[in-house]
Amino acid sequence: MGSYVLVATLEVNGKTLKAKSTFKINPVEAPPTVTARDYTGVYDGQPHSITVTAPAGTNVTYSTDGINYSAANPAYTNAGTYTIHYDVDGTKGTAAVRITPRTVSIRWSEETAFRYTGEPQAPTAEAEGLLPGDTCEVEVSGAQTEPGDYTAEAVRLSNPNYRLPTSGTTQEFRIIRASTSAPSTPSYPIIVRDEAPEGGLVRASRDWSHRGATITVTAEPLEGFRLEQVTAVTRDGKSLRLTEKEGSGCKYTFTMPADKVFVEAVFSREETASTAGTGGEDAPAEPEIHAVSESPAVPEGTALTCPGVTACPIWPYFDANPSAWYHDGVHYCLETGLMTGYDDATFRPRDTVSRAEALVMLWRLRGSPAADSAPAFMDVSEAAWYAGAVRWAASESIVLGTGTGRFAPGEMLTHRQLNTILQRCAQSMGLEPPALMGEDPAALVSRAQAAVALADFAQNTLK
Repeated sequence: MGSYVLVATLEVNGKTLKAKSTFKINPVEAPPTVTARDYTGVYDGQPHSITVTAPAGTNVTYSTDGINYSAANPAYTNAGTYTIHYDVDGTKGTAAVRITPRTVSIRWSEETAFRYTGEPQAPTAEAEGLLPGDTCEVEVSGAQTEPGDYTAEAVRLSNPNYRLPTSGTTQEFRIIRASTSAPSTPSYPIIVRDEAPEGGLVRASRDWSHRGATITVTAEPLEGFRLEQVTAVTRDGKSLRLTEKEGSGCKYTFTMPADKVFVEAVFSREETASTAGTGGEDAPAEPEIHAVSESPAVPEGTALTCPGVTACPIWPYFDANPSAWYHDGVHYCLETGLMTGYDDATFRPRDTVSRAEALVMLWRLRGSPAADSAPAFMDVSEAAWYAGAVRWAASESIVLGTGTGRFAPGEMLTHRQLNTILQRCAQSMGLEPPALMGEDPAALVSRAQAAVALADFAQNTLK
């Protein structure tokens, strides 16, 4: 900057000519100092923009396309990368808003074992760690139709503001087909009728065993008692040979047959001076011999009249005990056709119950009523063996599905779910709902437990 003189000299024919000119370089106004800061962060549900800093009095405008500018600074809430153009009195530039998806965790359903239905089945999954008010469905791949062991995988989230974690996205599951033939090496139950009879303790070395195995029965008398008799009989009343183990005094063995076995021991009191007879020598006490009971232990107050072990509907199933706690419930369900056993002569009282199976039992209890229309579940085929039961239960608001348009027929039933469907069934009939059962609500329901619950519901709530 400054004033300058420019001189030009020209010599022509011995003469010198000069010319000069003055000029200036004037200062110009410097452009404003402008800074722009990007925004980078994780999705938090809040709107975010770039930050432009310029001298006071300047005019700042913004554009999303670099053509159309306005005073409004664009703000973005959802995950993504957004470029924003700015103009500060002719000084232009760009900055970005970068919002990365929030990572969630995957919570798999508790049901990982499904009974074969012919329909595609897999565990369900939920996204955990969502912001309040947000929803996000988890897409699971790997559904299967045939029995076997499989792996399901969470592959996609419905909400782009969230992303899958790096672990916990897979879940092992199994589809089980009910056996239609006896296993190649079947096992049979060994049932001790009373493990603590008066005067002693009784136990068997195994609860289940295969044919030909050596089973040890221990019958230990308490102080003041002696062992009078140990018996092992099959369900048709055949006595098994018991051999005392040498030197044991209270251990006996038998060879396991291809049948269930009932074990029982009888103890009697030792002779004492107070119980000795009058006269010279003590008269030997008459042994207290208990015959093996032919009637199951039926709880007091039962509404059933069981004709006895061999005529009890439980008796044909070699893995079910007519004297067990579940007798009344299973007896009722077998006798009324609510439940059946399997072709391999098993009832499988400890097996779990699927949601579809539970509804079919309840449906049969109500007389298998038809439903003209009911909410459709995308995972219930019209041709499925349980479709009628599901239609009826949905029309009566006994079942509402999982909340995603599915019923999940193959998922195993929990005690919470069983309580819910029984209470809703009673309410749909204008009856007083039954009391809640005391088991762990999240625990799975066994076939024996389902039978007891249905029998109680029929005899007390629907009476």
